[in-house]
Amino acid sequence: RFLPPLLPGLAGAALHPVIHTGWGLQAQHLGTVADGLAYMATAFQPLASGAAHDPPTPLWSHAAPGPVDATLAFLGRALEQDLVGQVDAAVAMARYRALDLGLFQPRIIAFDDPALGLGASLNAAGPLGLPAAGASIIPALEELMALIAAATLASDGEFFVIHGLTSLHAVASLTSVLPAEAQRDALTHWWRVAMATLGAQRLPGLDAAVELLTQWRRDAETDKEHPEALRPAARARWLQTLRGVLHSYDEHIPKAIYALWQWAEWGVFRPSTVELFVRTAQHLGRAHPSGLIH
Repeated sequence: RFLPPLLPGLAGAALHPVIHTGWGLQAQHLGTVADGLAYMATAFQPLASGAAHDPPTPLWSHAAPGPVDATLAFLGRALEQDLVGQVDAAVAMARYRALDLGLFQPRIIAFDDPALGLGASLNAAGPLGLPAAGASIIPALEELMALIAAATLASDGEFFVIHGLTSLHAVASLTSVLPAEAQRDALTHWWRVAMATLGAQRLPGLDAAVELLTQWRRDAETDKEHPEALRPAARARWLQTLRGVLHSYDEHIPKAIYALWQWAEWGVFRPSTVELFVRTAQHLGRAHPSGLIH
């Protein structure tokens, strides 16, 4: 009842509100869900989807390029248009310095500023390609999850990219209680936040991310095996990886590995996709060069 009107504001407070809501729902913890919904309301931050901009109408369509193609096109335009330079110039302005919202959030807010051209970079992508409302949403989730796993691996676990991963896990959880149209709204607004985040964080690991996504798409298209549930040996390896990071100084590492494990556990994605999840988790969980838990 309350969630659909909040979906356009997913970008608020560095995605913490939707993380609280979605992870709270997965845990069936009513207090965390209530906290998350309230947080989504008070931190509501749209990204160039309002009347002051020229957003694509509709924001998603089954006839448009899918998330991976749209992402590769966005990244190409980001380089051509020096998107990072535009963000840097925006947050150097006095009115952005006066926001006192840390270093990250003003860079995201700039994408919703009608006086700047950053929102146009999101809207230039046109509608996001997602399955029609009567079709399964799993193919779209697979693309989005491959996208954020590749970005996490390529950026060497950049902090806000990991936030993108754990927030996508939240959004995927929330789709279970949303009607078909709102499910697609949730994925569309998450994708827009992910693209803004990559630009705001100076396109971390750009070349490697493009290479990983391109290779994943080739492999996934030629997969001869069908999705299947994790076998006991594979599940044991996931648990071993997760146990190895439970005492990490950075709580986001076990959360990210847990999310990747859950996606693999669903048993609905192609082997190439699950292999990308495994590679990303193993990279996040690698031993610190000092020999100490990091």
